[in-house]
Amino acid sequence: MRRRALLWRRVAFWNVSGDQALAWFTLDLGQTRLLDTLQVAPRNDQVFELSVTVSETVAGGKASGAVTLTCTTPNGGSTAPSVLRTCALPTGTSGRYVTVQSNKAWLRMYGAQVNGS
Repeated sequence: MRRRALLWRRVAFWNVSGDQALAWFTLDLGQTRLLDTLQVAPRNDQVFELSVTVSETVAGGKASGAVTLTCTTPNGGSTAPSVLRTCALPTGTSGRYVTVQSNKAWLRMYGAQVNGS
């Protein structure tokens, strides 16, 4: 089976800061897909513990259900990332919505890519 990028958002950055308990964003893949990896480009001078939830439905803007994966991104030393950090999803993970939630009240994300078939 050929692996392909299902979604790639390239923006200056996504930044959530302030009153939120924990910063998060949700990707809508448009239809249910079999997924194998999530690649992210967060601010590179911080360590983030990211909780990833994959689901068929959303509630309050977030993918519904239990956390699918927890992924920790290393401190790369500089603010802007130079590579995508890969988070391997459990075999057989499928869904339409992918929510990525930070362990902090802020998150600067330079890009995200979901891979699968």
